[in-house]
Formats: sequence, C-alpha cells, structure tokens
Amino acid sequence: MYKKVVLSKQKHKKMKKYLSLILTFFLSFVMISSGLNKMIKYKELPNPNTLIEKYSSNSVLNNIEKEGMDLKYNNYKFGLKQSGYFWQLLGLCEFIFGLLLLFKKTVFFGALMLLSITSNIFLMHLFLEPYEVGELIYAALLLAINLFLVISRKKLLYSMFKL
Repeated sequence: MYKKVVLSKQKHKKMKKYLSLILTFFLSFVMISSGLNKMIKYKELPNPNTLIEKYSSNSVLNNIEKEGMDLKYNNYKFGLKQSGYFWQLLGLCEFIFGLLLLFKKTVFFGALMLLSITSNIFLMHLFLEPYEVGELIYAALLLAINLFLVISRKKLLYSMFKL
C-alpha cells in the first residue's frame, strides 16, 4: 500500500514537471512570436490624423453603429502604436521575457515579468472586446498558464519577501 502511494506521488511530480515544461514552452513561443511581430510588422507609425479624418464627419454614435465595439479596441491599439515607441517597447518586452522562459534559471523571473503583460492582454479583451469569446478564452488561457508558472515556483516567491 505504501509503495503505491509513493509511486503515485512520483508519477504526479513527473507529470507536473512535464506539464510545466510544455506550458512554459507554449507561453514562450507565443510571447516571442508576438513580440517579433510587434517589432517587425509595425515599423511605420500611423498618420496622427487618421482617426480624426476617419471619424470627424460622423457622430460618435454613428461611428459605433458602423464599427461596432471594435471602435474602442481599435482606438486603444492605435494609441499604443501612435505613441511612437510603446508598441515596439511592448514587443521587445514580450520577446525578452519569452526568451527568459526558455532557460531554467530565469523561468521564474520571466514568468513574473510577463504577468503584467498577460494580465493586461486579458483585461483589454475583457473590457474592450467582450463579444470576441475566442480571443477572451485565449487571453484567459495565457494568463492562467502564466499564473501557474509563477505559483508553481512559490518557494522562490516566498524567498523574495523573507526577512
């Protein structure tokens, strides 16, 4: 009886290790590819007057009727790109923190730093695109994986705040 319990605990630890490894590589791949996409694809900045020209002739309600709820999300993304640096900086952070997930000694730090990004992605989709259920579930999955990676290394987290 005791042997079975010990074996099942060993199997449980092994399965948790493999699950953690798979989830770490998945989150790393998503963040690295998303970061590269932001840095490479969006080198040219949008014209500052694009939104003004597009929406100045219509009322806000008319624009929302035409564009739907995408208007809020598009304005948010446009503002990040329009800043001239923030969209690319976000891409660089996603890329660097995604790379940190690939190395055993830096997984915790990378996951901790990515927590702010994945929570922002989730909240953005929750409040600006709640009707896009697929993207909301995907963002929730990224946040859940990130939380799992941080919580599974709770000893490191506790040691940071130990006096």
